[in-house]
Amino acid sequence: MKKDIPTMNDGSEIVRYNNIRIPYYVSEGKISWFENRRAICHWHNDFEIMRINSGHMHYYIDGKDIFLNPDDILLINSKHMHYGYEYGNEECDFICYLIDPMLLACNNTALYEKLILPIVDSGIPHWVLDCNYAAHQSALDMLDRIYSLNRAVPDNQVNHQQPDCSEYRSVQLFHNFIYDFYTSTSFVNENSGNSNNQALLRKMILYIYQNYKNDIQIDEIAGSVNISRTTCCKLFRTINSTPIGFLNHYRLELAHNLILHSDRNITSVALEVGFNDPGYFARRFKLKYGMSPKELAKSRS
Repeated sequence: MKKDIPTMNDGSEIVRYNNIRIPYYVSEGKISWFENRRAICHWHNDFEIMRINSGHMHYYIDGKDIFLNPDDILLINSKHMHYGYEYGNEECDFICYLIDPMLLACNNTALYEKLILPIVDSGIPHWVLDCNYAAHQSALDMLDRIYSLNRAVPDNQVNHQQPDCSEYRSVQLFHNFIYDFYTSTSFVNENSGNSNNQALLRKMILYIYQNYKNDIQIDEIAGSVNISRTTCCKLFRTINSTPIGFLNHYRLELAHNLILHSDRNITSVALEVGFNDPGYFARRFKLKYGMSPKELAKSRS
């Protein structure tokens, strides 16, 4: 099972909530589900909570690498670039929680402006739960209860005589968790200390997402934020990539999705995502996915 993170053309993740009308998301995952055991760099408006069940994971947030251990809890602030990647060849099981900041304010604008917006605008990209904090186990329990409430239940085990209150209870637990998280002084607040460079990197990634169909080179990517080629490459190295490597990685993910979910021929797909040489596209595709575009198309049927 391989997993991609779908993104808009501004680089933000397309969040597929458990219920589209109740904007939160809960899902278990494994680092091995991602191509090359690494998620693509992205961001979204939602707060993200990572709860590590087993194994270890590196997590990149705005230029800082965080090492996560079993039972660690990480909260990522709204609109900050991030992605997880493997620790060696070790498997990592985790649960990812996303929640719309407006839902935490009960969809009340006044509450949002008073309580949530100062957090979003704080400039702090993430918080790490201090495992020495007395309520650490309570926080884990709350997250585990949210996960249990949102697991699929076989229809023969559903009590159709009672209303399903799982979503109501989940939102209540999210409120409790966030309240404890932000009001406790036992959490470590860490700023990347490099916000200007991260802003430049984010703008270059945005340029790639908006112009991937064109024949763009490093000079164009660097020029989009008026920096040199050398500085551009240095910033991309902070996410273990190169400008062109990131561009091609994104193009290949789009191509993979098009082949799986459309009937377009391979040459058309290659041109659509910015590869003018179908042979080069096929070689890069097989190197990344372990099969040719044609083989993937055949597996769809």
